[in-house]
Amino acid sequence: MQKKIILAIVILLVLSLLPCAIRTATWAGDAYGLVILVTLPPDKMTFNPYSRNGYFINQDGAVWALENLDYPYSRCSGLSRKMGVCDISLVSWIGRSLDPEEGQPSGKSYELLSYFIERGEPVNQLTNGLAPVHEAIIFRNPRYLKILLSSGADLGVKLDTPGKPYDGYNAVQFLGFLESEGIKGLDGVRKVIDNYQQNNA
Repeated sequence: MQKKIILAIVILLVLSLLPCAIRTATWAGDAYGLVILVTLPPDKMTFNPYSRNGYFINQDGAVWALENLDYPYSRCSGLSRKMGVCDISLVSWIGRSLDPEEGQPSGKSYELLSYFIERGEPVNQLTNGLAPVHEAIIFRNPRYLKILLSSGADLGVKLDTPGKPYDGYNAVQFLGFLESEGIKGLDGVRKVIDNYQQNNA
């Protein structure tokens, strides 16, 4: 009788932890999901397995998995396919967490950006017609842009945005277009580009 009670308690415990285990496996299934876990705000992630924000992995664990395991890069999970992100470069994917309007970018995001670049992820690949340098300009993020340029990103890569007035513009022309439209907060990225061009003239 006592063994049956213990077995029943163990089964109930395992079943109670199952939702957290499934949630963790779903989001940690590939590099895209792990990046999301790394960039979640602290109040959206907890080790409490009974919370709806509970995971069996924390942000440091997600970074470790991305930096030390091969499996995240060998597949695109069902969740990522459902979200339609499998063709986005990981540089662009982590870059999207560096938009100051989405909240203060974390140091872990910049750490992963550098890691993805070091492992050879493309820095000039277009996603929805924009390369990471274009996105850094849109996000008005000089630090992001500086990392990209110091890692071989090309200011000459052209936008592929049919129907838009800036279609075919390179990054410098695109910045000029945004400035002519009166977009504020571009001084930092303008300074990075001007310094880069002066040093590489």
